[in-house]
Amino acid sequence: MLKQAEVEVKNHNYKTAIDLTLPLLDALKLSTVEEISQGHKILGIARCELGDIGNAKEHFETLVVFSPKESIQDFQLSQVCQKLFNKVMGRAEVRRKGVMPKNSDQLHSSENKSATIEIQTVPKPTINLRLQEQSQESDIQKWKLWIPFGVGQFEKNEKKKGTFFLTTQSVLFSTAITTFILFKIDQNADGTFDHARRAETYRITLWSSLGAGVVSTIWGIWDAKK
Repeated sequence: MLKQAEVEVKNHNYKTAIDLTLPLLDALKLSTVEEISQGHKILGIARCELGDIGNAKEHFETLVVFSPKESIQDFQLSQVCQKLFNKVMGRAEVRRKGVMPKNSDQLHSSENKSATIEIQTVPKPTINLRLQEQSQESDIQKWKLWIPFGVGQFEKNEKKKGTFFLTTQSVLFSTAITTFILFKIDQNADGTFDHARRAETYRITLWSSLGAGVVSTIWGIWDAKK
């Protein structure tokens, strides 16, 4: 049905594309990252072309969470919808470049400057300090660096970072779980919803929180192991 929905979008049958795709997302029948990304792409384009800019923007934002480098070159979009998609992608790119790499560069720069000062002023204590650091690193239980929720940072005695990742991931995954429960409560036995708008909000919140939680988890493990 997802492939058929894609065909309908390309044929400018936007209402039909929505009717084919939305039930799949509502019933959580799209299980892979590729399917979820494609579903939100189709809904984002279709809703935008029908003038529903608010919901289209939410679908594009969710799409970027799951597929940060997603392209819509296979579709013919109006100028308004192309600008909306480019705007969402641009903001996501700024966040990726402006948060992780910048902090990483500053951290390495600070470490390099500190190392230079130590070598020039107190050579012998610096050697002893490095030996102590190597000894501390050998005491770290490497397997803990693979655990999310800031465990790796706490193991390396980076308490501020550990608290940040613990809080962020706990909130995101708790939101996803709570939203999923509310989503299922609202769902009727036949898979329909009495409050379709509210169900759609739950669904978007669920996937957004889950996607952001996965990204935060990967970032936390990467940070702990570097």
